[in-house]
Amino acid sequence: MKLAPNSDRMKLKLFPKLLFAFMLIAMLLILGMAASVHWTFKTGLQRYLHHQEVAQLEQLVPVLGNIYQTYGGWELLRHKHFLIMRTLRWSLKPPTDKTAQESRKIAADSLPQKIRELTDRRHRPHRRHRRGRRSHPLFPLLPRLWILDPQKQVVMTPEHKFSQGSSTPNAIVLENLHPVKSEGEIIAWLGISPHQRVEDEFVQAFRAQQTQNYYIIAALALLLSALAAWVLVRQLLTPVQHITQGAHRLSSGDYQTRVQVHSQDELGQLATDFNHLAQALARNEQMRRQWVADISHELRTPLAVLRGEIEAMQDGIRPLSAAHLLSLHKETLSLGKLVDDLYDLTLSDLGALDYRKEITDVNEILQQSLESFAARFQSKNIQVTNHVMANMPVFADRQRLQQLFTNLLENSVRYTDAGGELNISLHTATEQFTLIFNDSAPAVPEAAMPKLFERLYRVDQSRSRALGGAGLGLAICRNIVTAHAGEISAQASPLGGLGICLRLPKAKDNK
Repeated sequence: MKLAPNSDRMKLKLFPKLLFAFMLIAMLLILGMAASVHWTFKTGLQRYLHHQEVAQLEQLVPVLGNIYQTYGGWELLRHKHFLIMRTLRWSLKPPTDKTAQESRKIAADSLPQKIRELTDRRHRPHRRHRRGRRSHPLFPLLPRLWILDPQKQVVMTPEHKFSQGSSTPNAIVLENLHPVKSEGEIIAWLGISPHQRVEDEFVQAFRAQQTQNYYIIAALALLLSALAAWVLVRQLLTPVQHITQGAHRLSSGDYQTRVQVHSQDELGQLATDFNHLAQALARNEQMRRQWVADISHELRTPLAVLRGEIEAMQDGIRPLSAAHLLSLHKETLSLGKLVDDLYDLTLSDLGALDYRKEITDVNEILQQSLESFAARFQSKNIQVTNHVMANMPVFADRQRLQQLFTNLLENSVRYTDAGGELNISLHTATEQFTLIFNDSAPAVPEAAMPKLFERLYRVDQSRSRALGGAGLGLAICRNIVTAHAGEISAQASPLGGLGICLRLPKAKDNK
């Protein structure tokens, strides 16, 4: 039980690791979503403001129409940035003493004369007169204004483009061009460069508020993720901890340990497999103890008989005669056979039993075995009927098949009541031979059929010991048949006793 502290340390390490992993994934997702939303909001806001500014360019359409008519086109004004800007600023000058409608009419009528005045340096208004005039809402847009001719060739570039010597509008400008029409024909295109940065105080305040909301939402999402990760990690580790504790108890020899299964997922399957493992270990431990007890008993019985006989002779209770020596010899042979069977069974379990296989006629080996048991069957008046007449070529070890039939016939002659019978029949299929040994009473209970091939199993313990059986013969038979790629099973015999069904594959070169 010294493994428990290590288990606790593993427990303490695994919990923060999983929690940190879940938190890291949640944090990365939240940061990624926040960055994506922030970028989308910023881009969308800039596009929205840009579309609003493009819509305001409608107010410049009549002014540009008058300029176009005055100069008869755009060739005289192409790339004359300052002249066009002064003309536009004068045209957009807010009215002072007249109504807005009259002011626009005067501006339109007097535009040609005003253009000539602006062209002449002597008529330029003094700077101090310009400082005090009121600003038009379109004035902030003029430095970013593009004017293109009907073929979309540049007439005027924004101030920053003009100073840089660049005259190519970008994709955003070209996608949002506003047509300028005169008498139904397009005479120019208006465009505006997007903001490099938003300077409007209201927009900046709105964006700052949204950014603050992002931080608050991200913090709350991170907190909820931490809580959900903590609960999830606990739910994941709880069955693992139970299985770990059960494994420590199992390793200490407590094979009755079981863990509860609360789910149908992989962890539930792991718990189920753990319980199956514990059951198998408990069954194997019980079988091991039973094996040791049975072997001890089987060895103790002939040894006790030998010891009693020898001590009786030593004490003079029984004379040292040939009959008594024959009895001792029989007990010695019985003990030797038990040891030999145990040795063969152990080699078979380890896969170390020697097999020298060749194409062999099974019927020939069966006939030889029956001849060797003929006297014993006659002594018990058991009638043996063999219906096997055909050859049975099988790729097998003759010696092991001889041992197989010896054990089967030994089982029949030993446990069949006197005056009974043994019937041996053959069924031939495409790929295998099926031999069936049916004997007469006594019968074997149906529940005991699957256990007959277990080592040291006896249906009737007292009767088997009285008849000299150790319960190893059929177990050895099963291992021999399995080594030959065959099958052996037990069933009720139509004669009232036990039926043994033996299946062996045919030799491959048999036609």
